[in-house]
Amino acid sequence: MLELVPAKSILARNKDPRWFGIDYQMNLYRGCCHGCIYCDSRSSCYQFAHPFEDVEVKRNAPELLEAALRSKRKPCMISTGSMSDPYMHCEETLRLTRRCLEIILRYGFGAVLLTKSDRVLRDIDLLDEINRASKCVVQMTLTTADEELCRIVEPNVCTTKRRVEVLEELHRRGIPTVVWLSPVLPFINDTEENISALLSECVRVGVKGIVCERAFELAREHGFYFVGAHPMAGTQFSGYAHSRADLFQGAPLVLVPPAVDDALKLELLGQVREMVRPLGFGKFSVTSAAEHDRVIAFTSQLAHVVSNAYVTSPTAQVHHGFSAGSYRDLTRVAHLNPQMWSELMIDDADALAFEIDHLIDSLGAYSRALKDRDQRYLENLLAEGDRIKRALDDEASH
Repeated sequence: MLELVPAKSILARNKDPRWFGIDYQMNLYRGCCHGCIYCDSRSSCYQFAHPFEDVEVKRNAPELLEAALRSKRKPCMISTGSMSDPYMHCEETLRLTRRCLEIILRYGFGAVLLTKSDRVLRDIDLLDEINRASKCVVQMTLTTADEELCRIVEPNVCTTKRRVEVLEELHRRGIPTVVWLSPVLPFINDTEENISALLSECVRVGVKGIVCERAFELAREHGFYFVGAHPMAGTQFSGYAHSRADLFQGAPLVLVPPAVDDALKLELLGQVREMVRPLGFGKFSVTSAAEHDRVIAFTSQLAHVVSNAYVTSPTAQVHHGFSAGSYRDLTRVAHLNPQMWSELMIDDADALAFEIDHLIDSLGAYSRALKDRDQRYLENLLAEGDRIKRALDDEASH
């Protein structure tokens, strides 16, 4: 049953925009008719006053979205599908998702869609345009490689085989995809054969990221919690011969906690901080695995690419006697382990390619100013870079 209802607002800001790189969430529908037996959106904490399969349609969602985006100065990422699939059967006629995508494209924002449905291909033209203008990511859930089991646990939506075909078509169009390998249900789909089969299909069709809760679940099964950690410290050298007792002194540490309630999360993070206290870390940052990869593409991988490419200039062969601190700083990480860094960069290919493309565009502006002998334009470019760097330094000092 469908019920058309007016909504008061449509965008909900993420408490931490670093979570999966999403700034705002929106749900165009309330309830879902896919019938997935494991769906946690049925929980009483969401206070549904009707059966979950009876879908409320936020009839004025496009109007609310346009009013909200019109007032925002800075484009960002908007996600839909966390509570209700944006491509249920009713979307075929209501077209709320498509209308909202058209608005997102018109105002230059990015989009993230989470769905199990092949109906997403209806809007592939819009997704392609959004991805070219800013960024579009399609996320799909894959639960089991067994088609019969899929029809049992997810009875009212296309099966895994069809979803993989959708992922393949999106990849062919250059639209990044992410797969959620979840939930892992004990004694149902928690076999090595099932996970391996799903992973093989993800690799085959060019999935860019896989969000898998298995590591966290394995930890819980064995009576502990898993917290990912990445020390932001190191040099261009590796191996025991280059180790230092003070390597982590004052360095940042990035933590990726499991999806638990806030109280437990704070407790786990406190335990980690106490455990690593003797190492002398400075700032602690908490994020998701996906956002960690996106930011690291800029702060670490891009620096290595730039440094590595910089020394390929023919002029590098005659730099001796002409170089000092600037050259030394920019070329420090040109010396690297090619096999290790190529693997890291390929795993984070989309985010790193985005940063490289943005840098190329910026460098193009400097090149044009020089070729045109436009000192005023060049001065403005340099001043803007100086302003941004000073602002970032001021922010870091507070």
